[in-house]
Amino acid sequence: NAVTVLGELGADGVDLYRIPVDKGRRLSLELDAVRIADRNYGDSEFDLALRVLDATGRELAHNDDNAFHIQDPVISMVAQKQGEVFVEVKHSVYSTRAIVYALHVGDNRRPAVAFPMGGMAGSEQSFQMIGDAKGTFTETIAVPEKSGQFEYIGRAPSAVPLRSSRLPNAFESNSIAKLPVALNGIIESATDVDSFQVTVKQGEAWRV
Repeated sequence: NAVTVLGELGADGVDLYRIPVDKGRRLSLELDAVRIADRNYGDSEFDLALRVLDATGRELAHNDDNAFHIQDPVISMVAQKQGEVFVEVKHSVYSTRAIVYALHVGDNRRPAVAFPMGGMAGSEQSFQMIGDAKGTFTETIAVPEKSGQFEYIGRAPSAVPLRSSRLPNAFESNSIAKLPVALNGIIESATDVDSFQVTVKQGEAWRV
């Protein structure tokens, strides 16, 4: 189930939407404001924030900026109780202008990044989709023959960007990778260090 709400947030306004939720069911929220702006005031003019509140006003989730849509907020959460929640749209920074936005509300999966972030052109690649409230899931996708960017959408209102490359993928392991290659890893903690072993010949020049 999904719906898109078109709204306009006034200079001093806060918009509030009442949303029915089922316990254990995913609630995914995405807001488009900066990405659909048609006036050149600067990004901060369109910088909005999202909060999810329970019936008592207690904050259940919030987002302002993120690595997925930058200044446009995204929330993926699982409802802990049966009933209703309130979705709040407000200015992230003070603005004197009314800002038009589109708020997408659904129960769709909302990954924010894929691992690996691409695959070899013309191959089938298994991707871990990371960031959804119910955890990482796997999708096997046919990588286009043509090199360049392509997208995974699923049922979400916006896509996770992927890349088709002429290079094969290699992952952190004890094996030795043959160049040229695309090296893939995940930094899982502040102290994590990923290492890759590759074969080279004296006098060869490589760009990393």
